[in-house]
Amino acid sequence: LADLHVQLGNTVKAVQILQALLQEYPADKEAQDQLKLIRSLCKPDDPEYGDCIQPLIDAQEGQELDQTCSGVPQKPLISVVMPGFTSRENLYRILDLFFINTRYPNYELTVVGPESIKAVIQNQASARRSRIKPFIVPEQLTFVEGMQRAAMSTSGAYIVLFGLHTAATQGWLNTLMKSVSDWPGCGAVTAKTIDMDGHIIEAGYSGLQKEKSEIESAGAGCQHDAPRYNYTCPVMSGSRCCLLVSREALQEAGGLDNVFEDIGSALIDLGLKIIAGGRTIVYQPKSLLVLRNNEPIRSPSSEGNQLDAEECERLRPMIIIPSAGNTSFTTGRKVLVLGVYLADQLNTVDDTVRVLSGSDKFKVIQRWTGLMGSPPTARVDEVTVDTLHERTPKFQIMNAMLKREDLNRFEYVIMTDDDVVLPSGFLDEFIGWQNRLNFAIAQPARTHNSYIDHCIVEQHNGLGARQTLFVEIGPVVSFHRSVFKLVFPFDLASSMGWGYENIWSYRLAEHKAKMGIIDGIPIDHSIRKPVANYTWEQADRQRSELLMKHPHLSLDECLRVVDVYQVGEVS
Repeated sequence: LADLHVQLGNTVKAVQILQALLQEYPADKEAQDQLKLIRSLCKPDDPEYGDCIQPLIDAQEGQELDQTCSGVPQKPLISVVMPGFTSRENLYRILDLFFINTRYPNYELTVVGPESIKAVIQNQASARRSRIKPFIVPEQLTFVEGMQRAAMSTSGAYIVLFGLHTAATQGWLNTLMKSVSDWPGCGAVTAKTIDMDGHIIEAGYSGLQKEKSEIESAGAGCQHDAPRYNYTCPVMSGSRCCLLVSREALQEAGGLDNVFEDIGSALIDLGLKIIAGGRTIVYQPKSLLVLRNNEPIRSPSSEGNQLDAEECERLRPMIIIPSAGNTSFTTGRKVLVLGVYLADQLNTVDDTVRVLSGSDKFKVIQRWTGLMGSPPTARVDEVTVDTLHERTPKFQIMNAMLKREDLNRFEYVIMTDDDVVLPSGFLDEFIGWQNRLNFAIAQPARTHNSYIDHCIVEQHNGLGARQTLFVEIGPVVSFHRSVFKLVFPFDLASSMGWGYENIWSYRLAEHKAKMGIIDGIPIDHSIRKPVANYTWEQADRQRSELLMKHPHLSLDECLRVVDVYQVGEVS
């Protein structure tokens, strides 16, 4: 809320909120950092600066100095222990989700894994100035032994033990800790874990079936909002996905048993020991976690590398906001769609061309460039303007297609990748709502099961749209004609597009234009892993070079929500 007031220019209100927070949680680093940011944005001759902001910051810095001089650092209340035995890409994604969605004021994070996690942890610690450290498991120890030793090396009064591939959602830790307060004397609290399609993986607890050597989880396969698994209650076992346990209960139970090779089984066993010791384990369904286990890429159909129609329908999202309706705006307006498809890889280009061609309100012109192969279908062949037989950066291709067009003819330009599944009726509703919300640049949110690079783009249930300071370069992004000259042509210093978002955010703010993410019209982006067709290192280096050339906002400044529109409010 303080962030929002800063964006709206209500500096005094932001300071008052931060002051209230710091009175309750004096060591909260986010609030401290936000105050420092406010000071950097204010001018010393501003009356508000001297009367309200400076005294508070001086007092806070004095408090920090007192804590430092005392030589007694404050112990974290919560110690989170997370396994890092996963791919580098998945670990980055899980950590991003953790930091975006963990707003509890006093915690530390330990990531347990092999030597290779050090670079990821150092990157996260530097980028987020966060309380994160690695715990490297020696070769002679098992994974479960490493988790146990890491837990014992922490200092929190409560310890959160995560299972593999488990990712946080908004408010997960606050909700768990509220259950600790509501159930005095409980030994542990568990959460609800769902898969990326919204089905329950585990509703709070699992059982070890020794005869079958299997784990059976409560609620497995049910819809995430199934009433039977939607109320707080004591449970009869531990969770294989996440267990918040008091340090006292963990020590009484003897910790994780290294007889188990699998962390999930060890967590279930720990829960059983806690209950056997006379303590209660509470299931809190409002604390939601997501299992992100990198499902294997789906097989292509017999029609080249096209994802088959049945699979497209299974993945197809639904539009959840009211229709934008017919207005005089739609009459005769033209929309230019530019796309690139990889003919030698699994894609959805035929389905995407079909959905985008189905507009009833706009005249849609599609231009596609194919890479590494010929058009897969007659429908795609009709809209293919070029075929390239060597890897070429995406925005180099986009510039070439833009150069051929008279952009004065078009109201909007949409750029799309070839690995998305769009909802039926996508273009009419998306452009209709982009126009009604006055977003000069807009993107559809990504479904929960999609690959997600920046957590802000993930669909927010219950929201129709969000005005943000960030819109991603893909997989689908739409530009209104009012910003064509601000964004086109693309600077090929970063030919894969990294860094463009930072520049767009700065330029639109300068011109008092809005951008946003439309949650009520989501797209699926799950069939192909990002950054698989170019190197992360090269794209990152190009981004740095690009941002040296242009005024821009930092990523932290961009990843802000300015306003929200609930589903009921959008209409």
